[in-house]
Amino acid sequence: MRSRPAIVTILLLLSTVAGAQEYYYNLKFRLSPKNFADTVAIEVADGRIYLPVIINGQPHRFLLDTGASMGAIFTGSPLLAPPSASAPSVGYAAAVPQPVGTITSHDATGQARSTEVLRLPPLQIGRLTITGYHANRLSRLSKDNTCEGIIGFDIFRKGLLCKIDVKNRRLILTDRKNHFRREQGYEARYRLRRHVPYVALKPFGWFDEAVRFDTGDRAFFTISRRSFDQCEEQWGDDVRRQVQGRTLGSQRISHFGTESTDEVAALCLRALKWADFSFRNVRTLTAQGPSAIGSALLDYGTVIIDPRRSRLVFQPYHGDSQCWVDNRLPDIYYIPDSQGLPTVGLVWEQSEPYRQGFRLGDVITAVNGTPVRSVADFTRYPFIANQTYTVTVRDSRGTVRQIKLTKKQ
Repeated sequence: MRSRPAIVTILLLLSTVAGAQEYYYNLKFRLSPKNFADTVAIEVADGRIYLPVIINGQPHRFLLDTGASMGAIFTGSPLLAPPSASAPSVGYAAAVPQPVGTITSHDATGQARSTEVLRLPPLQIGRLTITGYHANRLSRLSKDNTCEGIIGFDIFRKGLLCKIDVKNRRLILTDRKNHFRREQGYEARYRLRRHVPYVALKPFGWFDEAVRFDTGDRAFFTISRRSFDQCEEQWGDDVRRQVQGRTLGSQRISHFGTESTDEVAALCLRALKWADFSFRNVRTLTAQGPSAIGSALLDYGTVIIDPRRSRLVFQPYHGDSQCWVDNRLPDIYYIPDSQGLPTVGLVWEQSEPYRQGFRLGDVITAVNGTPVRSVADFTRYPFIANQTYTVTVRDSRGTVRQIKLTKKQ
């Protein structure tokens, strides 16, 4: 395949790296064995899919992210640690990631950075071995150090077919081009944009929206603000009847920061169409950047990825041609500020958090006097139902105040 400069979409936080030669996106890594099919046990946690990966004989935990064009390795991974007295340097060069250059990466909001690319040691996923796999070096999105990297969509572009079955906690991998051909389901052809798959879904009537299939995104569906504006202008009241609220804010966290503050619309879509299948009562928000359908889709059925025919096949767990999603959106969204502190990115005025005193731009600094230093620190704080906590916040003018927060069941 003729290589070309890559504009890479990666959906986790990226770190800026300079001083290496320009890297060109390619699929020169190798897969073995040939003519195989294998079932791999997966872990599903916090709305994401994790793969057990063996490197240098040791187990590692990688996120399966179809919204990432290539792999990633997180700063802080043991794979990046230099040799020590307990880990001698014999064979060190072959056992650790090797720099191969830098690449320009774009995040979900269109911001771009130069990132370092590393060639990883051989990876083993079930019976599959991946040799010469390339990965961006990334900073972590949170302090959770149990996930060490990303397996991106490039392994499917290389020719692997896959069925993702969250209900049974398994991934079926094969290089046999007809392995899933006789399986029934709702087929959506995809096109690649920046090396990741986009399918045409219908959020309003006959309007075709290019939607990124992104297992790295926990949400069910997020619609591009630009597309929503276009639909509202074209169909007017019919679209507005599906709007449940509007406010200023931002809720999409991308690799190089968060989307800028703008008007956000909350919608309850009567139907989101995937081919001839309908997802009913889908609650979603508008966001900057492209539309995406995320890992919550897999709560309702399996998805077959067939790169030989550029198709995604949705197989509902139940035999009907529609299902009710009827999901609930959070009342408040937290985003990191420039120092990574949890900040109110969006809060609905009719919500309980707003009545308690949270406002757009509030930076949360402590709970009951205990400092919080990240969004993960706050969202994973061990709140006990029906107990009242004192949350310290600092507003955009620097004023510090206390909010009494009672977590309900």
